[in-house]
Amino acid sequence: MIDLRSSRPGDVGNEKLTAFDQSTPIILGNAPSAGSSLLRVILSRHPDLYAGPELAIFDKQRLLLESPASFERNIGDWLENGYPNHFVGSGFRLFTHLEDYSWTFKDLFQLARESSDYGTMVKAFLDRERETCGAQRWVEKTPGNVFCFAHLRRLFPGAQFVHIIRDGRDCVASLVRRGHSPFRAVSRWFCATLAGISHREMPGYYELRYEDLARDPEPVVRDLCAFLDLPFHPAMLQAEGAGGRQIRGWKSNKNDRIATTSVGQYKKEFEAPVRSVFSALGLSSAGEELLALGEKRNLPRSALELQRHLGYDLDLICGAPGLDSKSRHRSRSEFRRWRWRVLRKYRRWYRSPTLLR
Repeated sequence: MIDLRSSRPGDVGNEKLTAFDQSTPIILGNAPSAGSSLLRVILSRHPDLYAGPELAIFDKQRLLLESPASFERNIGDWLENGYPNHFVGSGFRLFTHLEDYSWTFKDLFQLARESSDYGTMVKAFLDRERETCGAQRWVEKTPGNVFCFAHLRRLFPGAQFVHIIRDGRDCVASLVRRGHSPFRAVSRWFCATLAGISHREMPGYYELRYEDLARDPEPVVRDLCAFLDLPFHPAMLQAEGAGGRQIRGWKSNKNDRIATTSVGQYKKEFEAPVRSVFSALGLSSAGEELLALGEKRNLPRSALELQRHLGYDLDLICGAPGLDSKSRHRSRSEFRRWRWRVLRKYRRWYRSPTLLR
């Protein structure tokens, strides 16, 4: 495994990649509810690709920095109890949805004992799945990967990264429907999307929009295949029916045909408290550090600015009622509770990457 602490961005090269090795991984990352589940299903229909459900193995920055000695000492505990993660929107567990793969936990522990480092372990895990299915390349789809694109670029030189962007209002409306508070919903969309677009100059980065995919999928998928150096297959756009595993919290099965029913859903669900938080949320000083934006001062620093920067309109956001002191206190208390939970479980402090201005 490459020691990322001694790597500099220039170490992996700034060349424009035009051809990719057959074993080159494809890594998806995005805000939650941005459409990556649909995109993963589309890619899984390609005969050259293996694209399983999300594993949460690449969405933890510090885990990618662990030394081989630390890996050998702690991997058993990480697999059983999770890995402490410092960012909003990325969970603690590793190898989620393992039941959808050919591995058991016993197999996983055995693989960990046989691996010299974390990178070797996850590559062996995914390569076995890929070979079993007769595919040439594997795809990993976990939304929180978007926070680790630069780290993963060093771990897998030449890897390709696909960032799917969606209107913030629809993302937030979907997350609130799934039980998120307005503050947490807007924070997750804002931080993940901002992290993704900060990699626009990185070789191997590709960006597409959920709305384009839903409205006219064929040219979008053709362009993506061209970027991935793969032939386009019409089967990628053919609905498979209602079979397959239903994802908890989703109203429709992602194996159904591509539709536009989720585009513009915010118009029915964007209530005043959500609109107020969207218009008032911005990046905190901790967020500046955690996102490692560095010299990228041209990027937006608030949810409202990001929505505008991406070219979406501000319908139902501009003119939103101001936040009262009770709403501001509630959002701060929410992150204090979250921080204390992490402190008790992992003895590491959590800092909020966002705040209400």
